Amino acid sequence: MVKIIKSLVALGVVILLIIAALWYADRSRCPGKGNVIVSQAFIDSLRTVAGMPPDTVTIIDTIRHDRIVYVDRPVPAPEPQGDLNIYRDSLINDEISVWATVAVEGIVREWSWAYRPVEKHVIKHILVPKPYPVFTTSVEPSANVSLVFSAGAGVYPIWGVDALKTTKNGFIYGGGIFRYHGDNIFVLKFGKSF
Repeated sequence: MVKIIKSLVALGVVILLIIAALWYADRSRCPGKGNVIVSQAFIDSLRTVAGMPPDTVTIIDTIRHDRIVYVDRPVPAPEPQGDLNIYRDSLINDEISVWATVAVEGIVREWSWAYRPVEKHVIKHILVPKPYPVFTTSVEPSANVSLVFSAGAGVYPIWGVDALKTTKNGFIYGGGIFRYHGDNIFVLKFGKSF
């Protein structure tokens, strides 16, 4: 009876060691370096953002001028109206568009313009598309640990326990302990699933 209890304790210790070794080897379920596991809610939020229309960014540039522009022009021809001479002139270019009418008793001897260009606003609309995530789905074979109790009969009964690890690549490895005719038999197993 004591021998059977010792055998069961040894069997339990071996099984625990095999399970601990298989659990340690099962760290391959963690994402690789540079990869993270995200929730489905996060993936859904990315899809929602990707489905939105692109943003339009409006850029307003203000051009300020600190210079004064002087334009010397010939005196325009007067238009006599009674005792007055009417002088009409305009200044039109890329920066300014002005008209002047001057009524003078007498004659204008000199005519010039001076102006400071006004602030100019340049508005640009830039369409900025939203990033669209590309999702890939891959089905990886599962890796698992199996604990198997076996029993059989022949000339003598045989029974025992196996602990097996199946990797994602389909390799199987593990070990077990069996009782046969009062003896403990330790077994190592290696294989490949197809």
